[in-house]
Amino acid sequence: MDRMGAYLASIHRYPLKGGRGQSLTTAQYSARGILGDRHWLIVDAVGDALTQREQPKLAMIGYWDNGMGRSYLEIPGHSTRFELRLSRSIYRWDLVVRVHGQDCHVRTVATPGVNEALSELLGQAVQVVLISRCSRTVSETFNPTQLKHEIAGADAFPFLLTSASSLRALSDAIGTELPMDRFRPNLVIEGLDPWAEHRIKALGIGNQVFWAPKLCTRCVVTTVDQVEGEVTSKEPLASLARLGHRIRELVPAWETLGYSKKESSAVVFGANLLVDDFGGYLTVGDSVEVLEEW
Repeated sequence: MDRMGAYLASIHRYPLKGGRGQSLTTAQYSARGILGDRHWLIVDAVGDALTQREQPKLAMIGYWDNGMGRSYLEIPGHSTRFELRLSRSIYRWDLVVRVHGQDCHVRTVATPGVNEALSELLGQAVQVVLISRCSRTVSETFNPTQLKHEIAGADAFPFLLTSASSLRALSDAIGTELPMDRFRPNLVIEGLDPWAEHRIKALGIGNQVFWAPKLCTRCVVTTVDQVEGEVTSKEPLASLARLGHRIRELVPAWETLGYSKKESSAVVFGANLLVDDFGGYLTVGDSVEVLEEW
């Protein structure tokens, strides 16, 4: 493994779960992840948070803030942004919704027309909400730290790491260049051998130690064109399977380590991360060092 000269190539966050990503030069982080990552949700009529699995068009919805506490959504088909003004309430939350079946307390939005515009785009009744309090945490099976990692709107972990060299290798296997946004990472590293991230147990980024307790299994979201908001083909899932990048092939002791039988047949790209500190800052160009391997 080439460990010399590895560095943090890019940082990304997704303020709206399922929505368009943002690239950052510097990011503040905590044990919960990148500050501002996946704190807004779009929920359906029964209060379930939507993802690109159900609604690929979420990828087309942009989020913007003016740096002075005001947030906006950019919705296709509308020339002006919708400011996200929270409903008046004497409480910290006014609705309970579900993210992957677990309860989250949220604030609703009073902006005229925004929920109607979202509903029209997605073809179903929806509303946008802001997470106020969420008790969702990382599974203890995959938490080697002493912290209770709350994950808010993320799928299962506060950080997702991918490697630029692995993407190039995958693109070569597919026969066409695949953009990294298909994998919706938070942190992209450069300078390691292809697929080296699948063997990492701990790594240093800048002056912070991150743990990689679980590989990132992949689903149909990776087949969604993040610009057009539509499924284009079976790639990259088909090529990842053909290359043998499944849990059961990459992690011989998968059952002992806590992976389920269903997960064992899933394809993998990237690694989920935890941090055992209360926070700090990450900057593009920070050095990356592999500290421990599986």
